Amino acid sequence: MQIVEIVIDILIIILGLVVAGEAIALFLGSSLSGFERQTWQTIPNITFLVFDIITGVAIVFLTIAKKELTNYPLVLSTFIVVIIITHLLRDIEFLIDTVEKFIANTPLLVVNNLKLIIAIFLLIAEFLNLRYM
Repeated sequence: MQIVEIVIDILIIILGLVVAGEAIALFLGSSLSGFERQTWQTIPNITFLVFDIITGVAIVFLTIAKKELTNYPLVLSTFIVVIIITHLLRDIEFLIDTVEKFIANTPLLVVNNLKLIIAIFLLIAEFLNLRYM
């Protein structure tokens, strides 16, 4: 089932690039825009961005270099769990309608949930070891 492993690897890389890329774009866009501080630019929300950049880049590099890591599934799963937790927290913020929420509108909620669904799928795939069947 090498095709399954390749598809899972591609999904992991896409997830990592989307998670890190969106965070970098949002950080740079808000920092360089010249506008005053936005209401969502709080310490917890900036922390979300930092976690996104770190976890996104990490899962891309882990997937590329996995043959050299003996504990690859455990390390990858840990980073994916962090992605899941941070994205769930954003959903909770949106649902309870906090003033300084990370997700400002419904399209961002949809994108957040797509990343969340893919991350959950990839965690299940790692847990079930579908990659090595």
